[in-house]
Amino acid sequence: MDNMIVLGNGFDIDLGLKTTFKAFRESFEFRSIADIPLIKKIRDNQWNDIEGKLREELIEYSKNPSEKFAQSINDAWLMITRHWGIYLPELTDLDKIEITKNSCAYNLLIADQGHESIWYTFNYTNPWYLCQLSKETKPVFIHNETVPLDWAKHHRLCHIIPMNLIFGVDSMIPSCIAQSEHLSHIIKREFDELE
Repeated sequence: MDNMIVLGNGFDIDLGLKTTFKAFRESFEFRSIADIPLIKKIRDNQWNDIEGKLREELIEYSKNPSEKFAQSINDAWLMITRHWGIYLPELTDLDKIEITKNSCAYNLLIADQGHESIWYTFNYTNPWYLCQLSKETKPVFIHNETVPLDWAKHHRLCHIIPMNLIFGVDSMIPSCIAQSEHLSHIIKREFDELE
C-alpha cells in the first residue's frame, strides 16, 4: 500500500458536485417536500445543517416525549431521506455534471494512478467513474459499500438507493430516542456496527 486516503464531502464539492445540504435545500427535490412542522423549521432556518436541526428536534422530543411528536419527526426524516435519495443520483449523471479538472481533488485522483493506495470514502459517489478515470482498486464505501449511486444509476437500480443512504444523528443523544420505535432508526450506527 502506498497511501491510505479518506474522502469526505469536501472532495466531491471540490470536484464541482452540488452535494452540500445547502444545494439540496435549494433543489426542487427539497422544495417539493410537504410543509410539515420540522420541514418548515428547516426551511425557516438560514443555516443549512439539516441533521443539526433534526438533532435539536430529537432533544426537544426527549424533554416532552409523545407518540404524535415522535411520528412527526419520523415523517420528516422519511421525506428528507426519500428526497435526498432522489436528488443525489442526479449529481452523478455524466451528461449533467461538469467536473472541475483544475481542482485539488481531481489532481489527487490523477496523481494516484498507478499507485497501490487504499481509498475510504464517506461519500455516495465514485470519483473515478465521475471523472471517467480507470481505477482497478475499488474504494471502500463507508456508508454505501454495495451500491454506489453512480453504479446504481448506470444499472437502473436507483429505486433501491434510499435504503442505503445514511441520514440522521450520532448516538450522543438522550437514551429515550434510542428506545423509541418511531425514532431509533434515525440514529447513525457506528462504523464498527456496520460490519
